[in-house]
Parts: sequence; C-alpha cells; structure tokens
Amino acid sequence: MLFRFMFGMVVGGIIPCMTAYIRQVAPLSMQGEVLGYNVSFRFLGNVIGPVMGGLISGWYNISTVFFVTSALFLAAFALLWWSVRKTETLLSSS
Repeated sequence: MLFRFMFGMVVGGIIPCMTAYIRQVAPLSMQGEVLGYNVSFRFLGNVIGPVMGGLISGWYNISTVFFVTSALFLAAFALLWWSVRKTETLLSSS
C-alpha cells in the first residue's frame, strides 16, 4: 500500500511536468495534438495495465504480475538513463 501511495505521488507530479514540457518544446501549432496524444496514451496505459495484470495472474499467478511490473520499471529506468546520458554527450560535444 505504501508503494502504491508513493507511485501515485510520483505520477501526480509527473503529469503537470510533462504537460509543461510539451508546452515548452512543441511548436504552438502542434501543442494541442501532442497534448492529446499524451492524454490518450496515458489512458490507454490505464486500460492495458490492469488487463495485462489480470491475464498474467490468470495464466501464471499473482506473484508473476509483480515480477513483470518490476521488469518493466527496470527497463524504463534503463531507457531513461541511456537517453539522459546520450543527451549529455550530445550537449557536451557541441
């Protein structure tokens, strides 16, 4: 329950930051479109996540859901770390 609460706090902080970032980076003529994609994919994840969790727990067991979720978080962290390192390299070389 504590981790679910902490995850909710993080998501509550990420959503306004993502919106502000999109408003800052996207051209004015495309901001509505990009913000629409952002919201659409967020809600798509809110549907796909529980469905996949139910399927995985039905096929295997409930413990497997937590392992798959942990693997997804680890993969997202690795992708973010790689992306930040690549951006830092590009910025320092120019």
